Amino acid sequence: TYSSQKIIGRLATDGTLVEGIYQGAIKEPTLQYISPSPADQKELMCIIYEIKRGHGDAVSEGLMAISRRLIAAGAGVILLGCTELSLFFEAFKKCGKPVVDPLRITARVLAQKKF
Repeated sequence: TYSSQKIIGRLATDGTLVEGIYQGAIKEPTLQYISPSPADQKELMCIIYEIKRGHGDAVSEGLMAISRRLIAAGAGVILLGCTELSLFFEAFKKCGKPVVDPLRITARVLAQKKF
């Protein structure tokens, strides 16, 4: 389960990381967020732009490599903090750690609402 995991590896755009969007939304003092190294973050931004261009098939291994490095650094959960990364949810599930996709969570909550 997610509740036992205290280190969250964030995969997100530079702007999302700078704004601290997820830390601000989840007020749990025992959680620690880690981000990719500066080199991996630069690569992640390039990957996100490649996905936007429609070249997602070419970047899957790069995403998995960045995830593996976050896990090696102690991440017990991978947070997909960018909508483009949601396209790779199934692939991320193979990393061996729980994967949180805020877009899927939002869709699930909205699907349960009665408007």
